[in-house]
Amino acid sequence: MLTEHFEESLILLKDALCWDMDDLLFFKLNTRKESTVSKLSLELRAKALEWNRIDWKLYQHFNSTFWQKVEAYGWKRMAEDVAELRRRNAEMAEICIEGGLSVEAGNIHEEAMQPWQPFGEKTIMGYNLKKNIDKAHHELCRKMLIPEIEYLTELGVDLWLTRLWGHVRSIIHW
Repeated sequence: MLTEHFEESLILLKDALCWDMDDLLFFKLNTRKESTVSKLSLELRAKALEWNRIDWKLYQHFNSTFWQKVEAYGWKRMAEDVAELRRRNAEMAEICIEGGLSVEAGNIHEEAMQPWQPFGEKTIMGYNLKKNIDKAHHELCRKMLIPEIEYLTELGVDLWLTRLWGHVRSIIHW
């Protein structure tokens, strides 16, 4: 899977695992406000590639094999399937997301929908679940939008340290 070609990667995964398009639907979670994303200078980028030389070699290998798999899948078929996935994701956004877009953490209405934030910052975007979602979509929408820590808690994973941190944050009003 290549994150910069996430949809194409999902299509290949769907094909390999015999999934349906419904199995691929997603919303981007844990995205940062655009204004907080740093751009690397050419010098820092070169240093990062040097420091992560082995990772870079692995990436180049899997990038190459990825495009071979896309070629075998078929360029036209891939383009059609990616367009379908995007259309279906847009439909789900219309059904699930108030306003259709992510919002800054301070504008999230429901506490359970608040994403984890780096200490001292509120840079991670989140979503507001649309009100009055029909029963057929409500649970799916919630599962697609809920931040991973809350989702794991709902699954029964004991995240006592995370809950403690949440209590500390609420006490200090951060």
